[in-house]
Amino acid sequence: NSYIELCRKAIDQGTDHTYMATGLGRFCVRLHNPSKRTFERVQLEVTIPGKVWAFRHRDRDDPDPFPLRPRKFGERRQFDMNAAAFSYGSLAMPPLVRPSANPPRPVIEHSNGASIKYPPVTIRARGSIDLDEIHIFTTEPAGTALVGKWEATATNADDRIPGTFELAVGQPIDGAAIIDELSKRVE
Repeated sequence: NSYIELCRKAIDQGTDHTYMATGLGRFCVRLHNPSKRTFERVQLEVTIPGKVWAFRHRDRDDPDPFPLRPRKFGERRQFDMNAAAFSYGSLAMPPLVRPSANPPRPVIEHSNGASIKYPPVTIRARGSIDLDEIHIFTTEPAGTALVGKWEATATNADDRIPGTFELAVGQPIDGAAIIDELSKRVE
């Protein structure tokens, strides 16, 4: 049972990885400040209702490898005498604690669609900044328009600015291409 579960997990992750590697579903946001004023701690919140899921590419970058096949029934296990010579107690080391060098990431929630809350950024006067790339997954049919909403604010802004956008759902990914890609990973 655990072998089958590990295979299912590897297939799911491999499918997601293949989808994202092809560039499908990319959602890229660039904030632009056309004014002469610098905006501090600009925060953007995006909501896409419906059967929609969103993921950061880096969160799903390295899929788990396919597990090794279980040994055949009745086949003897090989025992390595050298492995028994090591004791886990002698190898124990205190965990290394390092301060996180990772920048803040968008917070993504999935309830009745996808909600993406980007971390605050500073946008200089007449400047632009690219936010983290997100990949959108949906089960909506091709040709459907997903209507999303966004809202932006800044600590030194007078108000919240709302807006809407549309994403057109394209053709589904070719299942044969996914299977070809996954079969390359199987030992």
